[in-house]
Amino acid sequence: MKGFPDTILSVFPNAQVQLCIVHMVRNALKWVSYKQKKELVIDLKAIYKSPSAEIAKKALDDFATKWDSQYPMISKSWRSNWES
Repeated sequence: MKGFPDTILSVFPNAQVQLCIVHMVRNALKWVSYKQKKELVIDLKAIYKSPSAEIAKKALDDFATKWDSQYPMISKSWRSNWES
C-alpha cells in the first residue's frame, strides 16, 4: 500500500504514519535466502524488541554491520521507516 501514507497525510496533515513491524519483517525477508532467514530474524528481533530507542538504534547499527554486505536495503529501509 505505497500510497496509503500519502492519502492519510492529505486528509490528516499532522498524523504520524508508521509501518507495522510484521510488514517490515516480511518485506525484509522477501530478499533473504532460505538458509539465512532464521539468523536474520533473530537479529531483527534484537531491534524491535529492544527496551529503548537507544538500544534499538545500537541493534540496528549491529545489524547493518553484519548484514549490509549482503542485504544493504534492509537496514536502509528500517532506518528510513525509523525516521518517519
